[in-house]
Amino acid sequence: MPASKTKRGGASSLAAVLRAAARESGLSVYQIAKQSGVDQSTLNKFISGDRHNLRLDVAERLFKFFQLEVTPVRPSKKRHNKAG
Repeated sequence: MPASKTKRGGASSLAAVLRAAARESGLSVYQIAKQSGVDQSTLNKFISGDRHNLRLDVAERLFKFFQLEVTPVRPSKKRHNKAG
């Protein structure tokens, strides 16, 4: 499974996670496209970097195919001290 952190320690983009999963799967673009139900041309352009985004339904199919899960992270609430 691809790492979810970048070298700088921040979270990777969803696109980067999907690209890494596709490369690390050992499957061809054709196999991934056929098994996930994603258009082969769209997938090829995305993995190669010629396309920078995907429709949400396409990304969801790929996340399910690679058994990846998106977990939202909410920013912590900072308390502001008001001097009165």
